[in-house]
Amino acid sequence: AEDLSLTIRPMQRSDEAELKRLSEVIFGPGYVEDLGLETEWSYVLNDQAPISFVIEGSDSKLHGFRLSYPPGRWRHLDAFRSSKKDLWPFPEEKAGYFKSACVAKTAQGKGLGKQMGELAIQSMTRIGAGGLVCHSWLQSPGGSSARYLQSMGFQAIAEIPHFWKDYNYLCSGCNVHPK
Repeated sequence: AEDLSLTIRPMQRSDEAELKRLSEVIFGPGYVEDLGLETEWSYVLNDQAPISFVIEGSDSKLHGFRLSYPPGRWRHLDAFRSSKKDLWPFPEEKAGYFKSACVAKTAQGKGLGKQMGELAIQSMTRIGAGGLVCHSWLQSPGGSSARYLQSMGFQAIAEIPHFWKDYNYLCSGCNVHPK
């Protein structure tokens, strides 16, 4: 829709249904359940500064999101346990985490994904992050995951074989389970 207005704002608990709808379209059925948002809200909705953001349209739907964890609040995740912490150029306790991001086709090409990332980085810096860890999906369409992260200044430090193996959703991009 040509007249669709899009706005970036901090993520809210009330966004859960829309996050589920959007993530199922982009990532595949079951993705939000694998994120475990029902138990993770206290982490991703940081009370010191907003670190997770959404793109909301004038149609009241979400058209993108950036889900992040503050330093010290993501050690319980498999992503932390499987990360190559010995290669990080900053202390483990200062590591924030870029968990997941997506931008629907309706919002692509407008720089909104990068803006959400920049807002999250600014907030993470304000709350004391010494660095950010993220995991790029190597099979993303056209390598979009790695390109996005590189455009934000991230550098690849290691490849983790079978990183997504414990996720139980049907990838909408390739129609296979990551397992």
